Amino acid sequence: MKRFCVLILIIALLCLSSCARKDEANATAIKPTDIAQQPIVSVNSQVITTAPTVGQAPEATPEIPNPPPPVKIELVDMGITADIQPVGKDNEGRMDTIPSADIVAWYEPGSSPGGPGNSILAGHRVWKGKKGKFEYIKDLVKEDEVIIEYQDGKRESFLVTDTYEFSLDEAPDWIMDLGGEPHTTLITCAGTFQKTIGTSDHRYIVVMKRKDQI
Repeated sequence: MKRFCVLILIIALLCLSSCARKDEANATAIKPTDIAQQPIVSVNSQVITTAPTVGQAPEATPEIPNPPPPVKIELVDMGITADIQPVGKDNEGRMDTIPSADIVAWYEPGSSPGGPGNSILAGHRVWKGKKGKFEYIKDLVKEDEVIIEYQDGKRESFLVTDTYEFSLDEAPDWIMDLGGEPHTTLITCAGTFQKTIGTSDHRYIVVMKRKDQI
């Protein structure tokens, strides 16, 4: 009788141990439905269920270097060349001019042609009865070539992108704005000379860009 009781006790302990192992296995098991509910990230197929980043900054671009000062301009198709000299502002805060029909003024506070922003070159159409070198910019058309020579002897090719004529009192601010994408603005007088204001009543504008910046 004692042996029978001991045998019953052993069988009961074995049953309890088996049940404990089954409970432990159930506790650590992962259901197939749990896997299906995980976020899907597939870089190759570009299927991404995670939230996108909001307000990312645009990609940075390399800084555009400022070339040496310009010393000469050539209107290629017309065979016209002119020396360039730097100027600043006059007593009234405007871009100064050069008292010569043969020399073009470069606004030194801005960039050199091909540098960042707007580079401004201005020349006379007529000076003291002599035809100025910039008389001929009115004949420039889109894609005409203009060569700029720099102080270091390097020469760069520019192409005309736009031409405009404005009355003096309606000339837009962007003409003298030094910002924006790299471009060069050529300015000369147009229209009729007005003695009351000491200048012509129109301005002729040519915008050009360096070939590799178009």
